[in-house]
Amino acid sequence: MIKAWIINLKNAQQRKQKMQEKISSLNVDIDFDFFEAISPYDERFLLYQKHWNWDWLSKIYRGKSLSLGEKACFASHYALWEKCVQTKEPMLVLEDDIGFEENFVEKVHFLLSSHYSFVRLTPTFQKPYVLLDSYVAESSLGVCGTLGYYLTPISAQKFLKYSQRWICPVDNFIDKFYIHHVRNLYLQPPAIFEESGESCIGGEGRNQKPNPVFIITREISASVEFIWRKIYEYIH
Repeated sequence: MIKAWIINLKNAQQRKQKMQEKISSLNVDIDFDFFEAISPYDERFLLYQKHWNWDWLSKIYRGKSLSLGEKACFASHYALWEKCVQTKEPMLVLEDDIGFEENFVEKVHFLLSSHYSFVRLTPTFQKPYVLLDSYVAESSLGVCGTLGYYLTPISAQKFLKYSQRWICPVDNFIDKFYIHHVRNLYLQPPAIFEESGESCIGGEGRNQKPNPVFIITREISASVEFIWRKIYEYIH
Protein backbone atom coordinates (compact mmCIF):
# COMPACT_ATOMS: atom_id res chain seq x y z
CA MET A 1 0.00 0.00 0.00
CA ILE A 2 1.30 3.46 -0.90
CA LYS A 3 0.63 6.62 1.08
CA ALA A 4 -1.07 9.45 -0.81
CA TRP A 5 -0.87 12.93 0.71
CA ILE A 6 -3.49 15.44 -0.41
CA ILE A 7 -2.40 19.05 0.11
CA ASN A 8 -5.32 21.02 1.48
CA LEU A 9 -5.51 24.48 3.04
CA LYS A 10 -7.17 24.53 6.46
CA ASN A 11 -9.88 26.93 5.29
CA ALA A 12 -10.63 24.95 2.10
CA GLN A 13 -13.09 22.59 3.74
CA GLN A 14 -15.36 22.31 0.71
CA ARG A 15 -12.48 21.01 -1.38
CA LYS A 16 -11.59 18.55 1.36
CA GLN A 17 -15.13 17.24 1.52
CA LYS A 18 -15.28 16.76 -2.25
CA MET A 19 -11.97 14.91 -2.21
CA GLN A 20 -13.19 12.66 0.59
CA GLU A 21 -16.22 11.76 -1.52
CA LYS A 22 -14.02 10.94 -4.53
CA ILE A 23 -11.65 8.84 -2.43
CA SER A 24 -14.46 6.84 -0.84
CA SER A 25 -15.77 5.90 -4.28
CA LEU A 26 -12.37 4.65 -5.50
CA ASN A 27 -12.17 1.55 -3.28
CA VAL A 28 -8.42 1.09 -3.81
CA ASP A 29 -5.45 -0.07 -1.75
CA ILE A 30 -4.03 3.44 -1.37
CA ASP A 31 -3.75 5.07 2.04
CA PHE A 32 -5.12 8.56 1.42
CA ASP A 33 -4.49 11.25 4.01
CA PHE A 34 -4.67 15.05 4.10
CA PHE A 35 -1.66 17.26 4.62
CA GLU A 36 -2.56 20.66 6.02
CA ALA A 37 -1.02 23.07 3.52
CA ILE A 38 1.44 25.59 4.89
CA SER A 39 0.10 29.14 4.56
CA PRO A 40 2.09 32.38 4.89
CA TYR A 41 0.36 32.89 8.25
CA ASP A 42 1.23 29.46 9.59
CA GLU A 43 3.93 29.11 12.26
CA ARG A 44 5.48 26.37 10.14
CA PHE A 45 6.12 28.91 7.38
CA LEU A 46 8.83 30.59 9.45
CA LEU A 47 10.64 27.28 9.81
CA TYR A 48 11.52 27.57 6.12
CA GLN A 49 12.56 31.22 6.17
CA LYS A 50 16.18 30.43 5.29
CA HIS A 51 14.90 28.91 2.04
CA TRP A 52 12.35 31.55 0.95
CA ASN A 53 14.04 34.74 2.16
CA TRP A 54 15.87 35.34 -1.13
CA ASP A 55 13.78 38.06 -2.78
CA TRP A 56 16.78 39.92 -4.17
CA LEU A 57 18.10 36.79 -5.88
CA SER A 58 14.65 35.90 -7.19
CA LYS A 59 14.33 39.39 -8.72
CA ILE A 60 17.66 38.98 -10.49
CA TYR A 61 16.76 35.49 -11.67
CA ARG A 62 13.10 35.85 -12.73
CA GLY A 63 12.47 39.59 -12.67
CA LYS A 64 10.38 39.57 -9.49
CA SER A 65 10.25 37.98 -6.08
CA LEU A 66 8.05 35.05 -5.17
CA SER A 67 4.68 35.91 -3.70
CA LEU A 68 3.88 34.79 -0.17
CA GLY A 69 1.53 32.21 -1.62
CA GLU A 70 4.21 30.80 -3.93
CA LYS A 71 6.66 30.59 -1.02
CA ALA A 72 4.08 28.81 1.14
CA CYS A 73 3.25 26.41 -1.69
CA PHE A 74 6.94 25.56 -2.03
CA ALA A 75 7.09 25.01 1.74
CA SER A 76 4.23 22.49 1.61
CA HIS A 77 5.93 20.42 -1.08
CA TYR A 78 9.31 20.74 0.62
CA ALA A 79 7.79 19.44 3.86
CA LEU A 80 6.43 16.40 2.03
CA TRP A 81 9.81 15.77 0.40
CA GLU A 82 11.26 15.74 3.90
CA LYS A 83 8.56 13.31 5.00
CA CYS A 84 9.32 11.03 2.05
CA VAL A 85 13.01 10.88 3.02
CA GLN A 86 12.16 10.32 6.70
CA THR A 87 9.72 7.46 6.03
CA LYS A 88 12.00 5.90 3.38
CA GLU A 89 8.89 4.99 1.41
CA PRO A 90 7.47 6.18 -1.92
CA MET A 91 4.39 8.39 -1.82
CA LEU A 92 1.86 10.18 -3.96
CA VAL A 93 1.56 13.95 -3.58
CA LEU A 94 -1.79 15.30 -4.77
CA GLU A 95 -3.56 18.64 -4.84
CA ASP A 96 -7.14 18.86 -3.58
CA ASP A 97 -8.83 19.90 -6.82
CA ILE A 98 -8.16 16.86 -8.98
CA GLY A 99 -10.24 14.16 -10.57
CA PHE A 100 -9.16 10.57 -11.17
CA GLU A 101 -9.01 8.99 -14.61
CA GLU A 102 -10.41 5.47 -14.97
CA ASN A 103 -6.94 3.91 -15.13
CA PHE A 104 -5.58 5.83 -12.13
CA VAL A 105 -5.13 2.73 -9.94
CA GLU A 106 -3.59 0.70 -12.75
CA LYS A 107 -0.99 3.38 -13.38
CA VAL A 108 -0.16 3.79 -9.70
CA HIS A 109 0.51 0.05 -9.46
CA PHE A 110 2.67 0.31 -12.56
CA LEU A 111 4.75 3.08 -10.99
CA LEU A 112 5.18 1.09 -7.77
CA SER A 113 6.64 -1.83 -9.70
CA SER A 114 8.78 0.35 -11.98
CA HIS A 115 12.31 1.72 -11.68
CA TYR A 116 11.13 5.33 -11.92
CA SER A 117 11.82 7.56 -8.92
CA PHE A 118 9.68 10.56 -9.87
CA VAL A 119 6.77 10.84 -12.29
CA ARG A 120 4.13 13.54 -12.59
CA LEU A 121 0.65 12.06 -12.88
CA THR A 122 -0.24 14.77 -15.39
CA PRO A 123 1.51 17.72 -17.04
CA THR A 124 0.01 21.20 -17.04
CA PHE A 125 1.34 21.93 -20.51
CA GLN A 126 1.82 19.50 -23.36
CA LYS A 127 5.32 19.83 -24.82
CA PRO A 128 7.30 17.65 -27.24
CA TYR A 129 8.17 14.40 -25.51
CA VAL A 130 9.66 10.95 -25.93
CA LEU A 131 7.55 7.99 -24.86
CA LEU A 132 9.75 5.70 -22.76
CA ASP A 133 7.20 2.89 -22.43
CA SER A 134 3.44 2.39 -22.55
CA TYR A 135 2.81 4.95 -19.79
CA VAL A 136 5.75 7.27 -19.13
CA ALA A 137 6.89 10.22 -21.25
CA GLU A 138 9.97 12.41 -20.90
CA SER A 139 10.35 16.05 -21.94
CA SER A 140 13.29 18.42 -21.83
CA LEU A 141 10.93 21.39 -21.70
CA GLY A 142 8.92 22.81 -18.82
CA VAL A 143 5.56 21.04 -18.51
CA CYS A 144 4.89 22.61 -15.07
CA GLY A 145 2.27 21.72 -12.54
CA THR A 146 2.08 19.97 -9.18
CA LEU A 147 -1.42 18.54 -9.45
CA GLY A 148 -0.02 15.16 -8.56
CA TYR A 149 3.17 13.15 -8.69
CA TYR A 150 4.75 9.87 -7.66
CA LEU A 151 7.83 10.39 -5.49
CA THR A 152 10.48 8.11 -4.01
CA PRO A 153 13.08 8.97 -1.35
CA ILE A 154 15.83 9.03 -4.00
CA SER A 155 14.27 11.91 -5.91
CA ALA A 156 12.98 13.59 -2.74
CA GLN A 157 16.55 13.77 -1.45
CA LYS A 158 17.71 15.37 -4.70
CA PHE A 159 14.92 17.93 -4.62
CA LEU A 160 15.86 18.84 -1.05
CA LYS A 161 19.56 19.09 -1.81
CA TYR A 162 19.16 21.44 -4.77
CA SER A 163 16.36 23.66 -3.45
CA GLN A 164 18.07 25.40 -0.58
CA ARG A 165 17.20 28.80 -2.08
CA TRP A 166 13.67 29.23 -3.43
CA ILE A 167 13.87 31.69 -6.31
CA CYS A 168 11.14 30.28 -8.58
CA PRO A 169 7.78 28.53 -8.03
CA VAL A 170 8.01 24.89 -6.99
CA ASP A 171 6.59 23.49 -10.23
CA ASN A 172 9.17 25.45 -12.24
CA PHE A 173 11.91 24.09 -10.00
CA ILE A 174 10.72 20.52 -10.56
CA ASP A 175 11.07 21.08 -14.31
CA LYS A 176 14.79 21.89 -13.94
CA PHE A 177 16.22 18.39 -14.32
CA TYR A 178 19.61 19.85 -15.25
CA ILE A 179 19.86 21.36 -11.76
CA HIS A 180 18.54 18.62 -9.47
CA HIS A 181 19.24 15.60 -11.74
CA VAL A 182 15.70 14.23 -11.52
CA ARG A 183 14.33 13.36 -14.95
CA ASN A 184 11.31 15.33 -16.17
CA LEU A 185 8.86 12.44 -16.48
CA TYR A 186 5.08 12.31 -16.58
CA LEU A 187 2.27 9.92 -17.42
CA GLN A 188 0.97 10.06 -20.95
CA PRO A 189 -1.99 9.92 -21.10
CA PRO A 190 -2.49 11.34 -17.58
CA ALA A 191 -3.90 9.48 -14.58
CA ILE A 192 -5.52 12.59 -13.05
CA PHE A 193 -6.97 15.88 -14.24
CA GLU A 194 -7.59 19.33 -12.80
CA GLU A 195 -11.20 19.73 -11.84
CA SER A 196 -11.71 23.26 -10.50
CA GLY A 197 -9.22 25.29 -12.51
CA GLU A 198 -8.98 27.68 -9.56
CA SER A 199 -5.82 28.06 -7.54
CA CYS A 200 -5.68 28.52 -3.79
CA ILE A 201 -2.26 30.11 -4.15
CA GLY A 202 -2.49 33.82 -3.58
CA GLY A 203 -0.41 36.38 -1.87
CA GLU A 204 0.55 39.95 -2.47
CA GLY A 205 3.02 40.38 -5.30
CA ARG A 206 2.12 37.31 -7.34
CA ASN A 207 1.14 39.47 -10.32
CA GLN A 208 3.73 42.15 -9.77
CA LYS A 209 5.43 43.67 -12.81
CA PRO A 210 9.23 43.42 -12.88
CA ASN A 211 11.49 46.44 -12.69
CA PRO A 212 13.11 47.19 -16.11
CA VAL A 213 16.55 46.48 -14.63
CA PHE A 214 15.43 43.05 -13.49
CA ILE A 215 13.94 42.33 -16.90
CA ILE A 216 17.49 42.53 -18.24
CA THR A 217 18.91 40.28 -15.54
CA ARG A 218 16.02 37.85 -16.08
CA GLU A 219 16.84 37.56 -19.78
CA ILE A 220 20.52 37.02 -19.00
CA SER A 221 19.62 34.35 -16.45
CA ALA A 222 17.34 32.63 -18.96
CA SER A 223 20.09 32.59 -21.59
CA VAL A 224 22.63 31.16 -19.16
CA GLU A 225 20.17 28.51 -18.03
CA PHE A 226 19.35 27.58 -21.64
CA ILE A 227 23.04 26.93 -22.32
CA TRP A 228 23.31 25.01 -19.05
CA ARG A 229 20.39 22.78 -20.06
CA LYS A 230 21.79 22.11 -23.52
CA ILE A 231 25.21 21.18 -22.12
CA TYR A 232 23.56 18.87 -19.58
CA GLU A 233 21.50 17.19 -22.31
CA TYR A 234 24.60 16.73 -24.46
CA ILE A 235 26.62 15.19 -21.63
CA HIS A 236 23.82 12.92 -20.48
